[in-house]
Amino acid sequence: MSRLYPLRLITATTLSALGTAETGAIDCRDSDPEYLLLKIVSASGNADVNVEVAISNDGTTFNSYTSQDPLVASTNTQYGSLNPEEYHSLVVPGAPWIKLRLTELGSLADTIADATLWMRE
Repeated sequence: MSRLYPLRLITATTLSALGTAETGAIDCRDSDPEYLLLKIVSASGNADVNVEVAISNDGTTFNSYTSQDPLVASTNTQYGSLNPEEYHSLVVPGAPWIKLRLTELGSLADTIADATLWMRE
């Protein structure tokens, strides 16, 4: 029987204007990433981030974030007609090791990010 469990990657982390938040290496050899629950908010405007993934076969040498399509190029564009500052579920590709990076796009100094990766073992 398999079970889902959360990996809290980014919790109430403030992204500076055009700043980034990057996870460490996430070991996916014994558990598979199912989805990423992401929430970003800002008091001073519409929060907007780019979500990228890097993959690795050995946990040490990762490809460039720009070698993969972003999970979301712009949360404000992707979810703008919905509520962009609510939780959204993103599909995460499988690889033995992954890293995720969020980049603030809106030049807002008070963007707060929460990201939880749900894994299945």
